[in-house]
Amino acid sequence: MRQRDPNHEKRLNQLCSTSPQECKRQIGARKYTDADYVVSEVLASLVRLRFGKETGVLDVATAELHRRVIKTVEIRVWGLGKWYGLMRNDSEIVAEAAQYFWDIFLKDEQQVCNAEVRFAVYLNDRLDDFRRHLLTQKNSQKSVDDIGEVDDDGSEGAYIDAVGDPTAETLEEIAARVQKSKHLTSILVALPQKQRNAFYYRVAFGYDWKTVAELLKCSIPTARSYVASSIEQLQGALE
Repeated sequence: MRQRDPNHEKRLNQLCSTSPQECKRQIGARKYTDADYVVSEVLASLVRLRFGKETGVLDVATAELHRRVIKTVEIRVWGLGKWYGLMRNDSEIVAEAAQYFWDIFLKDEQQVCNAEVRFAVYLNDRLDDFRRHLLTQKNSQKSVDDIGEVDDDGSEGAYIDAVGDPTAETLEEIAARVQKSKHLTSILVALPQKQRNAFYYRVAFGYDWKTVAELLKCSIPTARSYVASSIEQLQGALE
């Protein structure tokens, strides 16, 4: 049976035992270097447990996990040529890919979901499934426009639809963010694969250095150098 990482289990229990206000504050820490940062695996556990549904903790945890999902989807969709020819509209394909992930994730009935063990791997697998789904539709001459919407019938699979946008961005702000994200994504995907994956594991998902090194199959110092190099190049692109 799958098991959560002991450190993740400890963090989950710590969050569940703290006050709702403090729990929400910690979930709001967005820098992986912050001592209060909550890794995606723990957020996935909170969402699956429906923890804090009455206190607002669940909404905050879901919104933050969704933000990270969108961030990852944007990198995959805008940066990889495998998606070209499948896209009608950038924002639509990103939203559909994210919804596909949530539909699968929220319906997982296993005691411990793979998303609680290695979230980045789980999410990328779901995105690969979604791309194959689009290819199947394209090959069978069915429009991607025919992808069904999830009915708001109160089912758990539709929970994400009920979560409001915490950023409340204007259209102008959204457009500016999209353009910036595309620019950064183009820089990121141009990096050597090891550097790109290192950035992904450490910065996007906040894995500890031991885990990053294990996923990259290298030493911790080497993993650190990959991350430092990727951040340096991304920062240079912003200057």
